[in-house]
Amino acid sequence: MDHITDQNPMRMYGILIEAGDSVPDYVLKTASLTEASVGNLHSKYFADPVNRELPVHTKAATYLSAAYFYSTENKNPTIEARIKKAAALFKIDEEVTALRELSTKQATPEPVYALVVEHPTTGATESVFRVDTPEFLIKSANDLDTSFRLFKLPYTSFVKAARVMAPLIKVSGSEDLIPESVLRAGILKTPDFKIAKAVAIRQANGDDELCSTLSGIIDSAETAYKEASYDETVLDTWANIWAEFSKEANVSFPDGLNSYTALFSGTPISEVEKQASAFVVIQDALIPLDVIKAADTSLIDVAFPTATASAIKQACSAGDSNDITKAFYKLSNAIQKRFLQHLAESAS
Repeated sequence: MDHITDQNPMRMYGILIEAGDSVPDYVLKTASLTEASVGNLHSKYFADPVNRELPVHTKAATYLSAAYFYSTENKNPTIEARIKKAAALFKIDEEVTALRELSTKQATPEPVYALVVEHPTTGATESVFRVDTPEFLIKSANDLDTSFRLFKLPYTSFVKAARVMAPLIKVSGSEDLIPESVLRAGILKTPDFKIAKAVAIRQANGDDELCSTLSGIIDSAETAYKEASYDETVLDTWANIWAEFSKEANVSFPDGLNSYTALFSGTPISEVEKQASAFVVIQDALIPLDVIKAADTSLIDVAFPTATASAIKQACSAGDSNDITKAFYKLSNAIQKRFLQHLAESAS
């Protein structure tokens, strides 16, 4: 078994998370390995040629095979020697040695998380976005994207979590199931100024002066980004400037976007609007529009006092997803929470 066939490489994930930003770009920006992609390789291109495991035909393959080998109890000196030989050939000896050293720090496998958050008032910490299996990784990447879009995470925390997920995404070969925003922040490590400019133009809605100002903010953001040697953290300031100016000028962002997601999601406006139109946001939860529209009004009448039931039914029929989201936002937090509970109970 190796990192391509192992469906639960928990210890390897732990090593890669410990490696953090030292995981090389040649790993992050290389196509993921699959059983099909290595199927036609000659046996000599595997550190374990007998079982055709642990490919070492490229720098990235050698790095990942080393990470997996050192994460296991396999101490076969011949296999290790072949990994080291490939590492020397590709001149990545130091990276492979670092992986070996990290492996000695790994204790018994435990759940691995991408981020630790601190409660703003109590100071208590919580580990979030579990990533130690491909299934957890895919779910957490999608949860991370949702949290980012709903302002539940600052951009710096979003990037930190995405960067932790990046090498794991490559190992699992799950790019097709990972949101573009997470891939962009974790693997591509770059904002998309063309999409941001398109959003600014949409905001201006034909007002030339407003379009010039908004476009200028994006241009300034791009310049600052380049002058800071492509350090994304400088864009926090420009995202805030864009958001504050938009608020003062009384212009809104297209549905499903804000200044941060416009800069970093990498998703075209049309696709974002299409996604947004299919959901209603209640208490930061994304509820499919179809579920809201299909809510049984007779059950609402039974579950809530008359006045509350009437307000909820009006909100459910307010119009499109954006109108319904706004209608629920005007209701009290208690009513919104109780309605979410009602939906869950009705579905069970």
